[in-house]
Formats: sequence, structure tokens, C-alpha cells
Amino acid sequence: RHRLGQRACDAGHVELLLPGGGPVRRPYLAVMYTAVCDMGFLLRVFTSARLMTPEIMQLCRERPTQGVEVTLYWASEETYRRIGGWDKGYTHAIAAVEEMSTFLPSLKLKTTIVRDNADDFQALLTFAERLGLRLEPTTQPFPAVRGACSTALEDRLTVDELIPFFEKNGILLGAENDGDGQPDPENRASLFCDAGLNTYTSQGDGNMVACNVDDDPSR
Repeated sequence: RHRLGQRACDAGHVELLLPGGGPVRRPYLAVMYTAVCDMGFLLRVFTSARLMTPEIMQLCRERPTQGVEVTLYWASEETYRRIGGWDKGYTHAIAAVEEMSTFLPSLKLKTTIVRDNADDFQALLTFAERLGLRLEPTTQPFPAVRGACSTALEDRLTVDELIPFFEKNGILLGAENDGDGQPDPENRASLFCDAGLNTYTSQGDGNMVACNVDDDPSR
């Protein structure tokens, strides 16, 4: 199951990401994680943290990663249950983040702002600040790929909803650009991510794609 990792190692790759979609759910995670760590990769892990077990936490302590990015979807048990259908999802995720913050200096929090959780943003920000962690929000959820059910486009905040949200929460428009709120065409980072330039995704079926939201390997 770590054959793709070995091929990447043989090809001279330095960094490896175990992406979201619940890597901690895999029954072979410990074997795979240990194997790619032993290959010498600078390893990063994306997770929602709600399924972290004491065994997985101990593995992370024994073999710390280069970075862990945790997506927190909402800031209350009720919201996790109502929108995600996850009983105790919030409690488990918060407990895992608090523990990881004690031994992972590169831990980062992320959240996707949609219509149903926008009111939770300040509570998430307060939680991140209490632990001294960075919270990186996004307001652009994408439809699921690989056949999963998704209402991402319907749940996006409209422009008329986004501007008041930014103003209410003190988020600067265009803060990563030139300060005028407009993307800089000469600065690719203000328009796109690095997918396809210096990163790629190896999917479960063995296909290599430039971006994880693009499931067509011919592109």
C-alpha cells in the first residue's frame, strides 16, 4: 500500500502529503505512515482530527510530521451533528487539536466558510488564538469529485453575503495581493495555487493528476 510512496522516493521527491478524505480511517495507516517516514520524506498530513485515536496520536508523537493541517468545520457539537451528521465530532476534533498542539509546532487549522457555519467563525478564531495556532479560512468550497454527494456550490456565500462577513470579522479584502483588493496578474500566487507546477496528486487508482479537484488524468 506504500508502493506509490516508494516510487516517489525512487524518483527523488522530497515532500509527501497524506491528504484529506480521512487518512486516519485507513486500517493500514500505521504501516503506511511508518513506511513513508522511514523513506525520509518531509511528510504532511491533512485531517479533520475527529477520528484520531490514542494509537494514531502516539504514532505522531514517535514520528512527528513536517506539518499537520486540521480542518475544523464548525465550532459547536450541535453544528457538527446538524450539518455533518457526526455525533461527538466537535468534541473529538477539539480534543485532538489540543493534544497535537503540545508536540507539533507546525500544526495549522483550516476551515471552510459556508452559509450554515459562518456564524461559528469567531468562535473558531478564538479557539485558534487560545492555542497560538494559525487559522486559515476559505470561502470557496468546491464540488466533490469521485462521485461523492455534494451541495458545495449551493452552500457558498454569495458576494452580497461575503462582503458583510469580511467586514464583520475584520478580514481584509485582497490582503494577500497588492492591498487594493484586486488580484495581481503578474503574481500567480494571487490567482492560483501551485497545483500542476510543483505538486501533483497520486490517486487511489494509481492515476497522477495535477489537482485533487480534477479527476481527469489526461489533463
